[in-house]
Amino acid sequence: MRGQSIADEYIRQSKKLLFRTLNCCESQIVPFQNAHEIDNDVLLKAVTGLAGGMYNRGSTCGVVFGAAINLAMLKNKELENWTPGDELFLLKQVADYVKWFEESFGGHLCRDRTELDFQTMRGKVGLLFPKKAKGCVKQSALSMKYLLTHDSKIEVESCSEYDHCATDVLRMVRQRTGIGDKTIEQLSTVLDGGIGMSGGGCGALAGGIIALGLQFGNEHSKEDAFKKRNMFRTIPRKFSKITNELINQFEEKFGTLECEEIAKRQFDGFEDFLKQREECQPIIDWVIEKIIK
Repeated sequence: MRGQSIADEYIRQSKKLLFRTLNCCESQIVPFQNAHEIDNDVLLKAVTGLAGGMYNRGSTCGVVFGAAINLAMLKNKELENWTPGDELFLLKQVADYVKWFEESFGGHLCRDRTELDFQTMRGKVGLLFPKKAKGCVKQSALSMKYLLTHDSKIEVESCSEYDHCATDVLRMVRQRTGIGDKTIEQLSTVLDGGIGMSGGGCGALAGGIIALGLQFGNEHSKEDAFKKRNMFRTIPRKFSKITNELINQFEEKFGTLECEEIAKRQFDGFEDFLKQREECQPIIDWVIEKIIK
């Protein structure tokens, strides 16, 4: 009973944080860090642009991004060095979570569930309407409950080392500019294939947004998270300008932000994802060059 009451406290934190900041990704990460006694304020800066479906573009929900990163964060606490088998376990763990989220809420794309365009002031204000707000708060809370109580029973076959989407972007940016964080590179392996091979927001683009967050994102700690903030003035102007440019140019170049639409297929398991991953190298290279410029 005590364990349930403790879980309820972190669920309440998730609901409160989403309502105060409108950053759905942060609403998952801060309570999860508190629950597992993890301190990584750099991560909060890095995910500045993952709310609202890839910086308010309606792609994969920021709650889903946050949950995926949380699962990786917990694995990172347990193991300092990951094997390819550990990474594959995480990808499948995230895939199971995304499947649960879709079954629970009708999809994992932000635009499909909210029916709002966050690029407009009307869309941003629309999220404050009671029905919309309650929907997002409920999703944040139930997602946190899933993370705190779900016991994954996943078996993985052995696999050899393979390349990642967001991780490769972040690593190359760090090697060429000195800006980066090795822990966040490792956590970002779960973004492969549009978040756990689920075909959502492109992992390479997410890696680029995270890289920009590391340099230009919000500066605050998880202790600051519950302090009163103006929800419409939480994003640094320079971050907003550069991230919007990146996303606009990406969509113009590739036609969409979603992995499965770029690949024109849904992934049938890990081996199928690896075949597609080889074809995505030009996209990864394009994001790297744009970020460095």
